[in-house]
Amino acid sequence: MKSEKSTILKLSDLSFQLGVKDRRTVLRWLTDSGIHFWKIGKEYVTDRWMVELHFELKKVENLKCQYPHRWEQLYRSMCDDNRMLKVIFQLNPPISTRQITKSNSQKYFNV
Repeated sequence: MKSEKSTILKLSDLSFQLGVKDRRTVLRWLTDSGIHFWKIGKEYVTDRWMVELHFELKKVENLKCQYPHRWEQLYRSMCDDNRMLKVIFQLNPPISTRQITKSNSQKYFNV
Protein backbone atom coordinates (compact mmCIF):
# COMPACT_ATOMS: atom_id res chain seq x y z
CA MET A 1 0.00 0.00 0.00
CA LYS A 2 1.32 3.41 -1.00
CA SER A 3 1.88 5.74 1.96
CA GLU A 4 0.78 9.32 1.47
CA LYS A 5 1.50 12.48 3.40
CA SER A 6 -1.05 13.51 5.97
CA THR A 7 -3.48 16.08 4.64
CA ILE A 8 -3.50 17.85 7.99
CA LEU A 9 -0.71 20.26 8.87
CA LYS A 10 -0.14 21.33 12.46
CA LEU A 11 0.54 25.00 13.01
CA SER A 12 3.72 24.10 14.86
CA ASP A 13 5.02 22.45 11.66
CA LEU A 14 3.89 25.40 9.56
CA SER A 15 5.60 27.86 11.89
CA PHE A 16 8.84 25.95 11.33
CA GLN A 17 8.37 26.19 7.53
CA LEU A 18 7.65 29.91 7.75
CA GLY A 19 10.56 30.50 10.11
CA VAL A 20 8.50 32.11 12.87
CA LYS A 21 8.04 31.11 16.49
CA ASP A 22 4.83 32.90 17.46
CA ARG A 23 1.56 31.01 16.90
CA ARG A 24 -0.32 34.29 16.45
CA THR A 25 1.94 35.18 13.53
CA VAL A 26 1.11 31.89 11.81
CA LEU A 27 -2.63 32.36 12.41
CA ARG A 28 -2.41 35.90 10.98
CA TRP A 29 -0.47 34.60 7.95
CA LEU A 30 -3.14 31.95 7.32
CA THR A 31 -5.92 34.54 7.63
CA ASP A 32 -4.14 37.00 5.32
CA SER A 33 -3.50 34.20 2.82
CA GLY A 34 -7.15 33.12 2.86
CA ILE A 35 -6.35 29.64 4.16
CA HIS A 36 -8.80 28.22 6.67
CA PHE A 37 -7.66 26.63 9.91
CA TRP A 38 -9.45 24.92 12.77
CA LYS A 39 -8.75 23.73 16.27
CA ILE A 40 -8.53 20.05 17.17
CA GLY A 41 -7.99 19.62 20.88
CA LYS A 42 -5.31 22.08 21.91
CA GLU A 43 -3.67 22.27 18.46
CA TYR A 44 -4.59 24.44 15.50
CA VAL A 45 -4.39 22.67 12.14
CA THR A 46 -4.87 23.50 8.47
CA ASP A 47 -4.99 21.70 5.14
CA ARG A 48 -1.48 20.88 3.91
CA TRP A 49 -2.51 20.97 0.24
CA MET A 50 -3.96 24.49 0.52
CA VAL A 51 -0.69 25.73 2.05
CA GLU A 52 1.31 24.08 -0.73
CA LEU A 53 -1.05 25.60 -3.32
CA HIS A 54 -0.48 29.05 -1.83
CA PHE A 55 3.32 28.64 -2.12
CA GLU A 56 3.00 27.33 -5.69
CA LEU A 57 0.84 30.31 -6.69
CA LYS A 58 3.53 32.63 -5.33
CA LYS A 59 6.11 30.73 -7.37
CA VAL A 60 3.97 31.17 -10.51
CA GLU A 61 3.56 34.86 -9.74
CA ASN A 62 7.36 35.25 -9.63
CA LEU A 63 7.81 33.28 -12.84
CA LYS A 64 5.23 35.46 -14.60
CA CYS A 65 7.14 38.59 -13.57
CA GLN A 66 10.56 37.28 -14.59
CA TYR A 67 9.57 35.26 -17.67
CA PRO A 68 6.18 36.51 -18.93
CA HIS A 69 6.29 34.51 -22.19
CA ARG A 70 7.85 31.29 -20.87
CA TRP A 71 6.44 30.88 -17.37
CA GLU A 72 4.14 27.99 -18.39
CA GLN A 73 6.98 25.93 -19.82
CA LEU A 74 9.26 26.67 -16.86
CA TYR A 75 6.59 25.80 -14.31
CA ARG A 76 5.75 22.52 -16.08
CA SER A 77 9.40 21.49 -15.83
CA MET A 78 9.54 22.44 -12.12
CA CYS A 79 6.29 20.83 -10.95
CA ASP A 80 6.24 17.11 -10.11
CA ASP A 81 2.63 16.93 -8.90
CA ASN A 82 0.11 16.52 -11.73
CA ARG A 83 -2.81 17.58 -9.52
CA MET A 84 -1.03 20.78 -8.58
CA LEU A 85 -0.13 21.43 -12.22
CA LYS A 86 -3.76 21.03 -13.28
CA VAL A 87 -5.03 23.39 -10.58
CA ILE A 88 -2.37 26.02 -11.29
CA PHE A 89 -3.24 26.08 -14.99
CA GLN A 90 -6.95 26.28 -14.21
CA LEU A 91 -6.32 29.30 -11.99
CA ASN A 92 -3.72 30.80 -14.38
CA PRO A 93 -4.64 29.83 -17.94
CA PRO A 94 -1.76 29.86 -20.41
CA ILE A 95 -1.57 32.89 -22.66
CA SER A 96 -3.26 32.37 -26.00
CA THR A 97 -0.84 32.70 -28.89
CA ARG A 98 -3.56 32.78 -31.56
CA GLN A 99 -2.74 35.13 -34.40
CA ILE A 100 -5.25 37.80 -35.33
CA THR A 101 -5.59 37.91 -39.08
CA LYS A 102 -7.40 40.39 -41.28
CA SER A 103 -10.37 38.01 -41.67
CA ASN A 104 -11.00 37.57 -37.95
CA SER A 105 -9.94 41.04 -36.81
CA GLN A 106 -13.53 42.32 -36.87
CA LYS A 107 -14.35 39.99 -33.96
CA TYR A 108 -11.68 41.62 -31.82
CA PHE A 109 -11.60 45.18 -33.07
CA ASN A 110 -14.28 47.48 -34.38
CA VAL A 111 -12.73 47.82 -37.85
